[in-house]
Amino acid sequence: MSDESSIPPSRSPSRALERHLRAVFESAADGIWITSADGTILDLNPAALARNQLQAEEVIGRNVQSIVDQGVVDRSATLEVLKRRRQVSFVQQLGRTGQHLLVTGIPVLDAAGEIEQVVVFERDVTDLKNMRQVMEEDRRARRKAQEELSELNLMELADREIVAESKEMRQALSTCLKLARSEAPVVLILGESGTGKGLLAKFLHQSGPHAAGPFIQISCGSLPPALFEAELFGHEQGAYSGATEAKAGLLELARGGTFFLDEVADLPLEIQSKLLQCLDQRSYYPLGGRQARSVDCRILAASNRDLGDLAARKRFRQDLYYRLSGFELRIPPLRERPEDVFGLAQALLDKLNAEYRTRKRLSPRAVNLLQN
Repeated sequence: MSDESSIPPSRSPSRALERHLRAVFESAADGIWITSADGTILDLNPAALARNQLQAEEVIGRNVQSIVDQGVVDRSATLEVLKRRRQVSFVQQLGRTGQHLLVTGIPVLDAAGEIEQVVVFERDVTDLKNMRQVMEEDRRARRKAQEELSELNLMELADREIVAESKEMRQALSTCLKLARSEAPVVLILGESGTGKGLLAKFLHQSGPHAAGPFIQISCGSLPPALFEAELFGHEQGAYSGATEAKAGLLELARGGTFFLDEVADLPLEIQSKLLQCLDQRSYYPLGGRQARSVDCRILAASNRDLGDLAARKRFRQDLYYRLSGFELRIPPLRERPEDVFGLAQALLDKLNAEYRTRKRLSPRAVNLLQN
């Protein structure tokens, strides 16, 4: 039987294993420190050097206590192992980068059961810590929102895809709720594109006395003036060529409910005067009709443009603007309410997960990018 000495060095099993272990040590993503029984640093891998912003020559051969004294780390797993004579784990903070590491120190015992070396593994948990912090801040914001919006059913808001964690959005919702419960016949909703004017219009409708009635909506720039008038007020049979039968207008269909004029700034000028008359008199005539019909619905109008500025430039009727703006609801843009970003992203992700039957989650990096 031959022993290992008869095997060429390059083919020795122990040397092959040593090369393999060294390769693992060098390529490991986790930082690894090896120290002697008295705390002298014997070796550390590239991940540990990079994470701690160290050079091998400045630490190998030194006692780990000097690393703590220098402020490279706030505490040492090696020292804790030597003190307690057992495996330890805790979160360590790096002095040079502020990163948080989960460190585990493991004693290596000799045949007599005495500590011969200490091996320390370190893993960056900064992202996890940041995620926990974001989640805790999110929980605090939700508790605060629940206290300040006690009148609102927050689960109901979630069902309507409304996120209101920020002070600004909570104030807007509070105003919306007051307007919904008031007798205001006309409400103007203002906000940039994408701020949720349509959602707030539906919330206003569903939170008020007209909730049991229909919610009828039209985009004011979607039809030419002639068709828009017929669509809005309806027409009698024979009112114009092709009108073979009478048709109820949207105002009639909204009876007992809410009529929502989206992007009212796009309303043709010739229709604006007729809408003003309708609002002033609370009645209108269908095309070709001789009998006035009453307006029995709440009217909401929304715009992403400054109607006052348009009125000053005579691109929107001044008198109609005054008539619409008696009760205003302004929705702040997302850049003014960053507290809502995470909630909106999560709500969208939940919706997509449900639609595509997936279980995607926001990564710590994505959360950090959204928050900043």
